[in-house]
Amino acid sequence: MLNEEKIFEIILRDCKKAIKKNEIPICAIITYKDKIISKAINRTKNNVLEHAEIIAMRKAFKKLNRKFLYECKIYVNVEPCIMCAFAIVLSRISEIIYVLREPKFGGVYSLYQIPSDIRLNHRVIVRKVNYFENEFKELLKNFYYH
Repeated sequence: MLNEEKIFEIILRDCKKAIKKNEIPICAIITYKDKIISKAINRTKNNVLEHAEIIAMRKAFKKLNRKFLYECKIYVNVEPCIMCAFAIVLSRISEIIYVLREPKFGGVYSLYQIPSDIRLNHRVIVRKVNYFENEFKELLKNFYYH
């Protein structure tokens, strides 16, 4: 059975791969009915819009062959930015699970609470968890300060 800790273990492993590719270590996994249907790492080196969440959603749409991602959950090691938070709302994902807050760009808690904004026609459950929190912090610190 796939549990949240195992999902974040996979994300941690993929973050290490992202660093080897000189990418910001942010990774996303999307599940549907408790099965991984897509995953992605940031690819912003050549295109600032290629965030892990956007890439993972694109793959999930293709995999499920439908317009919305109802009943899907997105797991990410860093709070989604404003762009990704709104894209998640538009996609109709049901839940965001993340580890680290993002004080500069955070769109689900830190700066804005886009997924829970009652003015929008869809709301997304948001949960902050602590799996591998120190390891994710260390990866980001090492990426930016080495």
